[in-house]
Amino acid sequence: MEWSHARVRRTRREQTGRQLSGPEALETRALLSGMPVMPAAMAGFKSIHWQGHSVEARIDHWVGHLAVSRLGNAAGAAAANGSPVLVGPLAVRHPGWHATSLGNGFFSMVTPGATRHAVLDWAAHTKAVARLEPDLAIRTASWPNDPLLSSQWNLQNSGQYAGTVGNDIHAAQAWSLTTGSRNVVVAVIDSGIDITHPDLAANIWTNPNEVVGSTIDGDHNGYVGDIHGWNFVDNNNQVTDGYGHGTHVAGIIGAVGNNGIGVTGIDWQVSLMALKVEDSRGVGSTSSVINAINYVTMMRRDHGINIVAVNASWESAAGYSVVVQEAIRAEGDAGVTFIAAAGNDASNSDAIPRYPASFDLPNVISVAALSTTNTLASMSNYGGTTVDLAAPGSLIQSTFPGGTYGILSGTSMAAPQVTGVVALLAAAKPGITVAEVRTAILGTTTPVASLAGKVVTGGRLNAGAALATLGVVPPAPISPPTTPLSQPPAAVPALATLPFRDAFNQPTGPVTQASWVQAVGHIAVSANTAISTSVGNSVMVLRGVSVADVHVQATVTTRAVVGQAVGLVARYGGPGDTNMYLARLVKHPSGFVAQIWRSVDGVRQLLAARAMARGSGLLQFDVVGNSLTLSLNGRVLLGVHDSAIAGPGSVGVRIAGIGNRFDNFHAT
Repeated sequence: MEWSHARVRRTRREQTGRQLSGPEALETRALLSGMPVMPAAMAGFKSIHWQGHSVEARIDHWVGHLAVSRLGNAAGAAAANGSPVLVGPLAVRHPGWHATSLGNGFFSMVTPGATRHAVLDWAAHTKAVARLEPDLAIRTASWPNDPLLSSQWNLQNSGQYAGTVGNDIHAAQAWSLTTGSRNVVVAVIDSGIDITHPDLAANIWTNPNEVVGSTIDGDHNGYVGDIHGWNFVDNNNQVTDGYGHGTHVAGIIGAVGNNGIGVTGIDWQVSLMALKVEDSRGVGSTSSVINAINYVTMMRRDHGINIVAVNASWESAAGYSVVVQEAIRAEGDAGVTFIAAAGNDASNSDAIPRYPASFDLPNVISVAALSTTNTLASMSNYGGTTVDLAAPGSLIQSTFPGGTYGILSGTSMAAPQVTGVVALLAAAKPGITVAEVRTAILGTTTPVASLAGKVVTGGRLNAGAALATLGVVPPAPISPPTTPLSQPPAAVPALATLPFRDAFNQPTGPVTQASWVQAVGHIAVSANTAISTSVGNSVMVLRGVSVADVHVQATVTTRAVVGQAVGLVARYGGPGDTNMYLARLVKHPSGFVAQIWRSVDGVRQLLAARAMARGSGLLQFDVVGNSLTLSLNGRVLLGVHDSAIAGPGSVGVRIAGIGNRFDNFHAT
């Protein structure tokens, strides 16, 4: 039976001038790829009619938005600032009803046993409520999965899958300018991510203000232990992907590049934030989506996390939701680009809008899917005024849970192509705005005849051209070593040997004129990362650099092997470990220890030490005069005064044990 809202609409206009219902419903959402469809009847959901469509909604669950302007001064300020606590004017006096904040003035409500009319009538008479909608299901749509030969034609098309040579995103051109940065964070709102996948683990975002295993909310954001993101289905920090879709999307964006295994992401290095809104059946809800969107906004706006993009590879089957639109708009105001899959209905979105892709917001980029033959994929939605561009979406190979790989097709696979390029842009130009991202992406597409009138730009994503608009200069060619150096062990043939002329090929950093030299042991470099390949101690330093006062930093990762360590070196006088100041993180049985050491004529002395819960993050060692300071993720760990080594020396890194790593070494 169709829901009747005539009385509610009339009452709302008479009392508050607001319209409670209308075309605001967020309809059934679909993950846009070749994953199996779930049956219509699902536990906890029921079929209803909403906005002229038959949809599935959570039983007795609602989502809405507060009318901030009608709240009291303190309450209004709390809602506007994203207070996690519901305000007084939304007091629910019905027995058994319960309201919960979703942040930024949004809320969810549970109304056990209440009729729809009773709930809507309550909302109509509650001035604090601006919008109220059923908590509608999000679920996976059906599209065939063609497991053909493994090849990433989207990055470089040489005719795979009977494709058209050159029909790709020109990744190689982009990579000549940058391969990404782990300082750039991308939020994947999906079914979770397999954070232990060998091709993803190094690129999984880690919250710098949380400690693994702690029961304390380290950053005071309302989410205890959100180390790698959050699970908005079960309301915990377990973001593991039980369905597979989110892991596939994540690999397209940021599977580790140049590591000798698996596939290559558009970003060889990036930080992937896992925001799980789908359960192991591929089913979720509107409230989970709103919560995830607001989490991104909060973490960027209030906690300084450099989230530049959200990937949304799901769609609304029907219906326009002001609640979701307002959440995405707030995300854009905070500086986040929202990339949405256009949908897999083979229909014209100009005539039948699909959301969130059809939201007319400056931070939303809508993406259609392109086939290997440079034509619109048969399943893809299109729209000459509503879909912005196309990207490869058919037969895309990427990561699957359990350390495996597979092929999927759909606009779910096209959207993360664009998301990956947004992350490259942010790596090449830190601080890039949403408007600049949009101009770079949409202003440089490659014209495709078959896309004329089908997408706004009439073209295909061009990563190389988008990066070129920023005026980034490619790094100077690496000169061959002037003297032969030891090769790393045969077990790591994919790693190149030193020296290198720039700071680990740091894409956004200045190129130095000094060479890296191997002083002790073996350290190799792969994809902007220095990795130890020696069981014992390894040291490498910058030849030609001699300074007394210096600020040295790098992102470090220490393996959980007792005795292994990573460290930054200053005032190095060599050879070996003879003269230097060393700041390092060491793995101990119960955690990690931060240390500052002095080594003079081979005699080492511990100057300061402190126990730590974790051994990875942005490590910085400042040596100025006789002051030595060690910091992790911007927080000072140790400070000590020492004048035993007063003269200038080189800077570098020291690693103890195989597999420990540094990313993006930088010294000033």
